[in-house]
Amino acid sequence: MSKILLLCCYFSICHTSLFGLLNSLSLSGSPSTFVVISAVAGSNPTSPPNNTSTSYTIVNVLGGGASIVASLNTAMPTGITLKVQLATPGSGTSAGLVTMTTTNQNLLTGIGIIALSGGNQITYNFTATAQATPVATGTRTLTYTLQ
Repeated sequence: MSKILLLCCYFSICHTSLFGLLNSLSLSGSPSTFVVISAVAGSNPTSPPNNTSTSYTIVNVLGGGASIVASLNTAMPTGITLKVQLATPGSGTSAGLVTMTTTNQNLLTGIGIIALSGGNQITYNFTATAQATPVATGTRTLTYTLQ
């Protein structure tokens, strides 16, 4: 007989962006709430699908070699992971799906001069393991910085 472990997590990801006078990074849309409902005891719960409803626009006129980093305001609970991937805006290298922490993580590096590039997709990936700390609800702020 299998036991069912009910784990119900609701996480909202809010995002902010920091930018300079001539270089800018702006975000549009907001990822929906991530919900993990249940799993068989000892097994990983089924993760919600990747969320791709958010995009970013970038202007980089001061020169090449710029990067976009991001960090969370508060660590994710034990066993719960948020990963982010930025689509390349025509130049630069995406780091792929990157686990978010409270320290800046490189998401996109080597960005060249870009007059304006909009509609670049942001992918959010949310997973929970069998060891996840049960949380009723939670909100995290993810801050993106163009540097």
